[in-house]
Amino acid sequence: DPEAVAMISPGNTGAVLVGSIFKLGMSVPLKQPALASMLPCHNGKLVCLIDCGANMDCKPAHLAKYAIMGSVLMKCRSDIDNPKVGLLSVGKEEGKGNVQTKEAFGLIKETGVNFVGNIEGNDVLAGDVDVVVCDGFSGNVLMKNAEANGKIAMGMVAVLLEKEEKGSHTYNTLIALRERLFMTFDFNSQGGATFLGVNKILIKAHGSANSKTIASCISQAQILESKGFIDAMNRAL
Repeated sequence: DPEAVAMISPGNTGAVLVGSIFKLGMSVPLKQPALASMLPCHNGKLVCLIDCGANMDCKPAHLAKYAIMGSVLMKCRSDIDNPKVGLLSVGKEEGKGNVQTKEAFGLIKETGVNFVGNIEGNDVLAGDVDVVVCDGFSGNVLMKNAEANGKIAMGMVAVLLEKEEKGSHTYNTLIALRERLFMTFDFNSQGGATFLGVNKILIKAHGSANSKTIASCISQAQILESKGFIDAMNRAL
C-alpha cells in the first residue's frame, strides 16, 4: 500500500523477513535485512543491538553497513546527534577478535560513524555506547542472555519477598526494586525490533506481544516516520 508508511507484525520472523524482501524491496546491497533490537542499560538508556538474529553469517562489509544503519536508527529513534558505535569482540584493543571482526574494524572506521572501537560482552549494557555491531549469531545469544538475566533478577527478588513480613521496610524496598526491574526488563513496553535495509519502516514485535507492545510499536513507527527515517537511511548508505 503506497499510503502506508510502516508495517508492524508479531508474526513469524522468517515470514516477515522474506516478505519484506519481495514485497518492500531492499535499499542496501545485503542478502536480507538486518534486525535491530533495543536492550536496556543500567543507567536507563537503550542500546541498539544490530544484528540480533536475522543474519547468522556476516561478511565484514555487512558489519560496516550495520554500523551505518544502527547509527541512523538511534539518531531518529532516540534523538542522539552522534551515536557512539562499538564492535562486539573479545577484547577492546584493535586487532583483537576473529578474522571477520578484525577486517570489519577497519571498514567501520572508514564509514564516518562515531566509532569508538571494540567493546566486550560485559560492556554492552553499561550504557557507554549507543550501537553494538555484531553478526546475528552472537547478537541473538547476547539478546536472549540479557532477557534471561532480567527474569533471573526478578525471580531472586520474588524469593526474598517471600521471607519478609508484609509492610516492613525491607519488604517495601524489595517491592520498589521489583517494580524498577520490571520497568527496565519489560520488553513488551519497549516496542519491537526494527528491520533495517528495506524500503519502508518495518517493526517486528515479539511473538508473546500484548496490546501494550503493539501500542509501543505504533509509537515507535510514528517517531521514525516523523524523523524522515527512510530518507535519512538512504542518504547515509
